[in-house]
Formats: sequence, C-alpha cells, structure tokens
Amino acid sequence: MRSYRPIIIAFIIVAALALLVWLTAIIPSTAPASYGDFQAYWSASYLLAHSQNFTDLDLLLQIEQTHTGWTQDFVMSTWNPPWLLVLLIPYTWLSFRQAAWLWLLTNISLVFTASVLSWRVNCWINLEAKRDWIPLLMAFLYVPTLVAIFVGQVNTLIYFGLAGFLYFYLANKPFTAGAMLALTLVKPHLVYVTLPIVMLIAARERRWRVWWGLGSLVVLLTGIAFGLRPTFVLDYGRSMATSSILSWQTPTLGGILTLLLGWDWSKWIGVVILPLTIGLWFWWPDKGTLLTWLNGTLLISLFTAPFGWGYDAIVLLLPILQMAAWAVTGHLKQLNAILLFLSLLIVNLVLLRLRLQGINEVYYFGLPVVIAGLYMWAQSRLKVPERQLQLST
Repeated sequence: MRSYRPIIIAFIIVAALALLVWLTAIIPSTAPASYGDFQAYWSASYLLAHSQNFTDLDLLLQIEQTHTGWTQDFVMSTWNPPWLLVLLIPYTWLSFRQAAWLWLLTNISLVFTASVLSWRVNCWINLEAKRDWIPLLMAFLYVPTLVAIFVGQVNTLIYFGLAGFLYFYLANKPFTAGAMLALTLVKPHLVYVTLPIVMLIAARERRWRVWWGLGSLVVLLTGIAFGLRPTFVLDYGRSMATSSILSWQTPTLGGILTLLLGWDWSKWIGVVILPLTIGLWFWWPDKGTLLTWLNGTLLISLFTAPFGWGYDAIVLLLPILQMAAWAVTGHLKQLNAILLFLSLLIVNLVLLRLRLQGINEVYYFGLPVVIAGLYMWAQSRLKVPERQLQLST
C-alpha cells in the first residue's frame, strides 16, 4: 500500500484544486450575512499580499469600503499577529464575496475535522470508540461554534490546531504535532498558558521534533511576511502599542473585575498566572496526563487572558468532548453520565438565551469556570483514574 501513497496524495491535491475551481464558479454573488470579522481579516491580508502596511487604518478602511461592501465610516481593525494574514493570503486571490463563502466552508471543515480528531484521541485513551456522531452533534450545536462560524472568526484555527496536535502527538508524529501548534499563534493570548506547558511536556519526553515542527512553521510564515513587507514587525509593533484593545469589556477575569471594581490592572493578571502554572508543573509533573494539562491550562488561559470574546470559548470543545467520551465509553456511571449531559445542555441553553437577549459580552466570563467545575467533577467520578487510562494504552 505504501507504494501507492504518492499517487493517492497527488490525486487528493488535484481533486482539491478541481473542487476549488468549481466552488469559485458557483459561489453566490453576495457575501454571507453578518460576515463582519472576516472583512477585517481579508482586508488586512489583502494589504499584506500587496506589500502594503496592513496596520494603516486609512488604507484598511479604503480596502474595506472598496472591496468588502463595508458602508460605515469607521474601520474594522484586526490585532492578530501577521502569521494569520499569511495563512489567509490565498483567500485574497478571490473577490471578497467568493472568499467569504470559501472561508465559511473552511470554518465548517475545520470544526468538523477538529471534532473528529478530538474524539479519536479520547477513544484511543479510553480504548474503545462508540457513537462517532456525538462529537459532531455537540460541536455544531454549541453556541460559540455557531457564532464563530456566523461571523467568520479565526478561532476555529486554534481549535483545529490543538486537536491536531493531540492527534499527531499520540500517533507519534511529533513534527506534524508541533506544526499544528503553530496555528494556535493566530490568537496567542488564548493559549498563553497552554502552549508553554505542552512544549515543556514535549521536552520532558524528549520529543524535540515538536519544537522543530512549531519553529519551522513559524519561521516559514515569518519569512513570507518579511518577503512581502520587510517592515511588518515595526508596523505591527506600532499598531499594538497604540491600540485600544485592552479598553474593551471582554468576558475574562480582568474584564469582569474592571467592570465591577474598576481594577484595570487585573487584565494583566496573566503575568502572575503563567509563572505560577509553570512552577506547578515543575513541582507536580507526574500527577497529570498531557490531556489533563492541556485542557486545564486551556481553561486557565481563556479565563485569565488579557482580552477575548464569548465565541472564543469554541476551544472549550476539547475538555467538553473529553468529558463526553468518558460518559459514552462507560468510564462514568450511568447516572453521572446523564447528569453530565444534562448539565452541558443547560449551559448551552443559557448561552443561547444570553445571545438572543444581547447581554453584554463581559457576562460570558463564567463559562470557563462552569466547564472547569464540570471537568473536575467528572474527572473525580471516573471508575478508573485518568492516569491509568492513558498508561493502559
């Protein structure tokens, strides 16, 4: 079978290109409704692709009004690192309307694939696979997923990158696992605790190719950005230094403390949280699995990030699907499994109600706390400790 691998890969590439050409021909002439976030991403990527300053607000507004149908007199800006813009450059080869539809399909594909990969990871550890439709149903009914897809967000790349990292790491493909981690850097504040911890775990297990994979893709994306715009580092640095991103009320610990108590300094609480978590890892390295550390630090990252949005909670599908796998594979008693699914359903219905009522974004801050509570409760109810489940594989 190995001798046919190049032919299969070539066939897949040709089929993908043919599908892209076909999609380009049939894509509707109007962009999906409310695709606001993608307007900013596409416009900034368009400027970088043309070697222009993607942080120049006047240029950005001009591109948005000229190419994306933006009718407001204020600019939609993006503060994501330039690596994201490099990844999105191929979408600027299409008109914005075509690119928006293609990004919609891309987002759906990313969520689909990430959910399947995450489920497979948990099934490996739990030694059996059942009801493969469950992760897809849970992922596409999860309110942050629906909102992220609807507004054309890029946090789907983080979900995909983390799920891919786990899959390839456990499949003993460390270089690919590291390359998948590079995708999380499109919004590094959401993994500011997770990324250092998983890299430390890889170093402890002497999987240095994870480091090489991450570094190689970062160097490649940086090189492309540098080739297109040699001053991109200065451009981005000046943009971040003058941005008002921390003035927004966001659903994080710092956001709620600022709203209720006026503690603006609390948005920088991660400066304390990160070294404390790393210290905990050094002190307690053998008391948790890779999944435990990844999911735990992801909850911490999202809750204590300097900023973030309600739909960024799409990354919490990783711990949610792990809990679902525990229930489905029989590692939770039936009553506990029922209670878990009922709790997750109630949480999702509450999120839906908040969205429909247009409640201030900052009040979504409690979601990571609730999921963390459910995660610890479910973990404490396992018939077999999670450490033994992973060692048994």
